[in-house]
This record gives sequence, structure tokens and C-alpha cells, in this order.
Amino acid sequence: MVTVHLRELLPLKKMETETNLTYESLVDDLPEMVDLPSTNQLLKTVKESADVIIVLDDDPTGTQTVHDIPVLTEWTFEAIVSELKIGTPLFYILTNSRSLPENQAKKLGLEIAHNIKQATQKLEKKHIVISRSDSTLRGHYPLEIDILNTVFKPNKAVQFLIPAFFEGGRYTINDIHYVKEGIKMTPAHLTPFAKDKVFGFKNSQLIKWVSEKYNGELLQEIHSLTLSEIRSELTDVLCTKVNRLNSGDICIVNAINYDDLKKVIFAILQSEVTPLFRTAASTIATFTQQDTHFITNKICGPNSNGGLIVLGSYVPKSTQQLNHTLKNTNLHPIKVNVNDLLKNQAVNESELAKRIDYHIEQGTDVILYTSRELVSSSNKEKNLDIGSTVSKYLTNIVSILDVKPRYVIAKGGITSSDLATKSLKIKRALVKGQLIPGVPVWEQLADSKFPGIPYIIFPGNVGNESSLTEAINKLTINLL
Repeated sequence: MVTVHLRELLPLKKMETETNLTYESLVDDLPEMVDLPSTNQLLKTVKESADVIIVLDDDPTGTQTVHDIPVLTEWTFEAIVSELKIGTPLFYILTNSRSLPENQAKKLGLEIAHNIKQATQKLEKKHIVISRSDSTLRGHYPLEIDILNTVFKPNKAVQFLIPAFFEGGRYTINDIHYVKEGIKMTPAHLTPFAKDKVFGFKNSQLIKWVSEKYNGELLQEIHSLTLSEIRSELTDVLCTKVNRLNSGDICIVNAINYDDLKKVIFAILQSEVTPLFRTAASTIATFTQQDTHFITNKICGPNSNGGLIVLGSYVPKSTQQLNHTLKNTNLHPIKVNVNDLLKNQAVNESELAKRIDYHIEQGTDVILYTSRELVSSSNKEKNLDIGSTVSKYLTNIVSILDVKPRYVIAKGGITSSDLATKSLKIKRALVKGQLIPGVPVWEQLADSKFPGIPYIIFPGNVGNESSLTEAINKLTINLL
């Protein structure tokens, strides 16, 4: 266990500023893994540790590593009790908190945590609550972890920060979080995601990133589990090191594959600490020990109507994917000018809905997308308001569609959450698997607007230039 004091981190390490690093150069001297627990050992430990694992997902993209797992889009005491009575060992609650200003996110987080506490106490269920957030370090941190600590008041609570997401090319090495594109490894703070107008950051070195997010007022000690420790130490030794952590401490977990996470989670659950997890999606799959499940059978059923893609994400990767799709498919494009929308000069929602209905009924796939020029403000809450206005316009259009599309793809976290809850009226869905890596498919159940059709959640930061085109082609091939 490495303990690093902030004063030791003032000079930037070379690896934090280099942009020509490769994956191989960063991992070529790592030791071989020893004493890896078996799948059965880990699952037995998970079952002994908790009757249920509840994942609080700050947008719908966190379901991108699991299958046959339910997602709730409501969090009332009654809804949570109902899911607990079913006996589901793991389920998600979609909070969409990343779309909210901090004060509203805090109010929501407290409400959900109190409902979980009351429901699990009523049914006497041991539980682990995981705060799942973005693998590129955006979101309400440390607020959402602090809420869990405040409400549940666990004994010897230790925070474990695990942002690795392998399917999306996110790796933590030497306490630095990287985004992999091809063979290139870029420190996260040098990517467009770090320039987010609401959740931007300046550090990829996670100990410094934590201090940044605590506004320099961090009182806790920060530790890290290195890859060398994780791979070369016996599991009992790792467990002993975890036991040496004090209540309130923070521990960074380095990881480049599922074996790293498997061994760490096993050691944590075997220890005497109460873990508070802030993770990306790969950690959830570690708890389930599910293999990656790609949907290869016919996804859309007999429906011959066109499909619908709604693209609200504005990150550069989404723009690249949009451009590739417009050039390489026969979709009918409908563009929403964001500047016109903010000036109340946008096309009437019902008029656009009628156009979409017409093309879908003719069997043509439609892509509804926002203009690519980023409209922003220097004020964080104003930026959230802009995003909310755009999302409301898009969701209102989908809400009044009359013709059932063959499928719906939502691109972007806020867009996909609002479409799920406000347009499609999904209260409970089942994650069926992945269409392509990192892109989950939900089954809409009977009480939704379009029951039975696949709802595909395409994160803004996943894939390469052609990935959206690939996903659409897979759905089209399913018709043949």
C-alpha cells in the first residue's frame, strides 16, 4: 500500500504530460499475477458480504458491462422494496444526477440513500451501494460518496476510487488515469472530456485529482494500491494492507484488466473495512463475474418500420461519429439548431414529430441531432440549463411520436436518461447485453411507450469514428 502526500506530487511526472505513450510501454515491466481468486471464490465472498448490490448510476451508460440485470428509473421506497422482494442480487437505480446542479444532485442523493436505507432495514437485507460514474472522471465527486457516508454511517468506512473501464479504453497505471485511442495512451486531463464545462479537471494523477475535487480542503489520507502490489502480493497480504486503512481514508485502485479488479475486490470484501465504492462500469461486471455478452441474434423483431437515433452529445467523438454516419448510411437527417432553440426560434416540436413519424412509417431510419457548435457559458449552472433546454426539446419530440420505431438509439448520457424516463416512460428495464463494446441494449417492458423494442444507449465517449455506423448497420442487418 502506497501512501502519497500531496507535497510529494508538486512536480508533474513525465507520464502525466506525455502524449506519445503506448499501452505496451506502460505495462511491459509488470509482474505476473499470483494468487488470483477463482470466480466461485469471489462470488461466494460477494454473497457473504451482501444480499443485494445497488448501483446508483449517474447516467444510463453505466449498464454497459452487464446483462440480464434490471434497471429502475424510479427510486421510491415502494419501488426499492419491490425489487428487494424479487430477490434480485444486483440492480441499478438511474439517478441521472450528472445532469443536475450540485444542490439538486445533493437533494436527490439524500432522498435515494434514505429510501435504500429504510427499504433494506425493513427487509433486513445486507447491502453494498456503489456510486457508478464516468470513466473519464466527470460527475458530482466527492458529493455523492459523502452522501452515502452521511446516510449509512458505516463503521471504518474507506473510499475506493476505481475509474478503470476496459471496454472503453480507460486504464489506471501508476495512479494516472489514461484514455486509450488505438495504441496511444493519453492522460485523461489532456483529453476533451477534461474540458467539460461543468465537470472539467486539470489532473490525471488521481491523488492530485482527488485534492482538486476537494478544493484543496482534503483532510483524509490518500493511499493507492499499485499494479505491482496487486499482482505480486498474496491476497491475504493485500487484505492486511486494506485493514491498515483508517476510517475516512481514500484508496486509489490501479487496474488494466479484470483480473486486477477481481483480486482487489476479493481482498476488500475479505477485509474489516466498509467499502464506499466510486467506480466506472468495469467494477460492476467484476461483482457479477459475467462474461461480456454481445447480442448477435435478431434484435428488433418483425417490425419493418424505420429506427430512430437521437444524438444530443456534443463531445468531439460524437461529432466524428455523426459525420461518419451521415456519409456512410442512408439515414434521413433532421438537424436541431441549438442557437435557434435557445432564442425560441426552433421548429415546432409537433411538426418535427410528424416528419419523423412519416419517415419511420416508410421504413426509413431517422437521425435527430443537434448542431455541432458548442453553445456554452462561463457559469456551470447556466451550462446545465442549456443542456436541459436542449434535452427537453428532444424528449418532447419523441414523447409525441405516434409511429413505433424499429429501435431507438440515444447518444449521450443526459439524452439517453431523459429519453428513457420522460419520452419512453421506462420505469423498469432489463439490460440484455451489448450491441458493440460499451453500448448497452435495454429491453423496454410492458408499461413503457414502445414496449418490446430495443433501447440502445450509446455513450458520447465510447468507440471510434465508425462505431455509430457499425451499430446502425448491425440493426439493419437484423432485418434481413
